[in-house]
Amino acid sequence: MKQKLKKLWLPLKKTAMAAVLSSVLFLGACAATTSSEYAYAVNDPFEPVNRVTFEFNQIVDKIVLKPAAMVYRTVVPPIFQDILTNFFSNLFTPVVFFNNILQGDFEQAGMTLGRFMTNTVYGFGGTMDIASRLDIPKSKADFGMTLAKWGVPEGPYLVLPIFGPANTREAFGVGVDFFMNPINIAAMNPHNEKLANLDWIRFGVEIVAVRASAVELLDDLERNSLDLYAATRSMYRQNREYVIRGKNKADNQDYDFDFNIE
Repeated sequence: MKQKLKKLWLPLKKTAMAAVLSSVLFLGACAATTSSEYAYAVNDPFEPVNRVTFEFNQIVDKIVLKPAAMVYRTVVPPIFQDILTNFFSNLFTPVVFFNNILQGDFEQAGMTLGRFMTNTVYGFGGTMDIASRLDIPKSKADFGMTLAKWGVPEGPYLVLPIFGPANTREAFGVGVDFFMNPINIAAMNPHNEKLANLDWIRFGVEIVAVRASAVELLDDLERNSLDLYAATRSMYRQNREYVIRGKNKADNQDYDFDFNIE
């Protein structure tokens, strides 16, 4: 019985960690949005509760995530930060590939597969982004985007404890992306306990690395927002709409890992 509960709990914990990562990544990817775009229509029927949760998440960020990110930036040389960025991005490429297929974008799926093979074989396991140097386009695709392409509405805006901004469609997408990733499937095998432990370490390093890459952007957002909650909500929804409408070629910015669930 104990083993069965452990097997059920492990993917839930990892999905939660993935949601944390998605939240941090979203903030980094959206922080450059201009204030003139904040008028984007809201869909926030749970705003009172969401605001309380948002404040709690801000406290967690200030106490845990940001200090860890600052230590990471101080201790890890920039060249190794780039290596980690490339490595984490490459690990998520199979999920991008599967979502390219589900979205019917077979041309992009071929290029995504090409990126993965190129970076894995010639980029020393994905630590170098050789594919970008060869002008192989990088795609941003996750199951939340796939659902949107299939016509599923976003649902109400949510702020999840610890996990951050989401909506019902994207929250479901995070879970599906987790189970699309071959690494997660392998790590859930009860006979691969060492792999599971290594995967937890990778999760932690990835979250800190992503937060570290967005320190200035998020500080600037906080300084220049009269209502940080409203600005964050607006940018989250704008960013998701932007990529879902087909502008899904990822910018090669340090904070912009292909995330969701590795």
